[in-house]
Amino acid sequence: MHVVLISSGSLTRDPRFLYMADCLRERGYDVSGINLFRGDQCADIDDTCDFAQRFAFVNLKVMRSGAVEKMTVPTNTKMIHAPSHSSCLARCLVKLKGVVQRFLPWLSYWLFLRCNEQAIAKHVQSSILNALVQDVDIFYGCEMHFGAEYACLLAQKHGKLFIDDVKEHYAYQDDYPWYVRRHIEAKERDYFAAAVLAPCVAAGIQQALQKLHPGYGHKMVLLENAMPFLATIEGDSMPVPSYPLKGIMSLGAVTPHRGVVEFLHIWNALDPDYAKLHIRCTRFDPGMKEALLAAGKNTYEKSWCFIDPVSEDDMISSMRGYHFGVIPYLPTIRNHHFCCPNKFGQYLNAGIAVISSNTKNIPEKIHQGKLGMVYDPFDLEATVEALAAFLGDVDRVQACQINSLNFAKDFFEWNRQCYAFIDALDQRCQKLSQD
Repeated sequence: MHVVLISSGSLTRDPRFLYMADCLRERGYDVSGINLFRGDQCADIDDTCDFAQRFAFVNLKVMRSGAVEKMTVPTNTKMIHAPSHSSCLARCLVKLKGVVQRFLPWLSYWLFLRCNEQAIAKHVQSSILNALVQDVDIFYGCEMHFGAEYACLLAQKHGKLFIDDVKEHYAYQDDYPWYVRRHIEAKERDYFAAAVLAPCVAAGIQQALQKLHPGYGHKMVLLENAMPFLATIEGDSMPVPSYPLKGIMSLGAVTPHRGVVEFLHIWNALDPDYAKLHIRCTRFDPGMKEALLAAGKNTYEKSWCFIDPVSEDDMISSMRGYHFGVIPYLPTIRNHHFCCPNKFGQYLNAGIAVISSNTKNIPEKIHQGKLGMVYDPFDLEATVEALAAFLGDVDRVQACQINSLNFAKDFFEWNRQCYAFIDALDQRCQKLSQD
């Protein structure tokens, strides 16, 4: 059977889907990918080169007007539709979001979602796109609002199967008003109704969505954001840490709710002789880099600094010289309680201790495996004291490093979970073929 993974932007941005493609191919599936780039994303086109070496793929440039353009590296071809008034209005409102939200909170975002859905409905009629999926049996949507919308509509159009990958509790990934949340919940319900399976990235997300959409709970299966066990070092051969310890905070994007500013306030109060912290990210939301520099201005380049991002292929090896990794997400957003970020599996595979804020999913795993420590980002005094005690005990840090490797190997390993998901997919496909 042929599976196509459909993603917003480059599939290489999220290793979850590269691992998924690897496992599907190992189980005999043909796998290809469609990377959908919006106009302002086209600078990311080179990110797909490593994916091209492993799987058949194509890059498409799509516009909210309904235009679809096939892309090659690095040249583009001709656009095929004219822009619509509604998409132009949505773009204007998104650009003016700060002004609009003073009077009608989130109206611009709601309009953006609606206009984006209207554009996708036009895209799936494109001969360019449909010619690419003639022999596809399963459409795999890699995220809501974009990849899943394309995959769902294409599966329905061609009478094929649809998989909805649930990476977040989307209706609660921000402080949405009721009308945005209801719209997202309705879209989720549509996806679950159409999907043959819906792999969920964390048990908390799975349980919350099963409660919210009880009629489709049987389709939601747990497939955590783990990674294949790649460690090339043995825990018992790991050297005893020495001061100053080295820590890393690896992030995709720095946004206001990621908790980086709050962690720097804590870090400022620590003795710089304990440890040095490196912050690595791919992008900053507007004003966030300045906010970080302001929060840590007294210790910047003394006990913390920014470092350049690396490719996914080099991520684990680049972390192996560190002793601990930080996951600073604030618990004030419900979605963060359930999150299972890629960096958690990366820290484990690198054999480093994990320091996390007091959300729910990751702290449970830290306590289960004795992987590190959990802190309260809003209790500065208690957190500074606890963090100093943790970093001041090199034997404990080393034990957590060893535990991280063991946990990655025995409990948080991608292939074991993914093969179970593929077994469930095989059974579901067999049952549908019999019906």
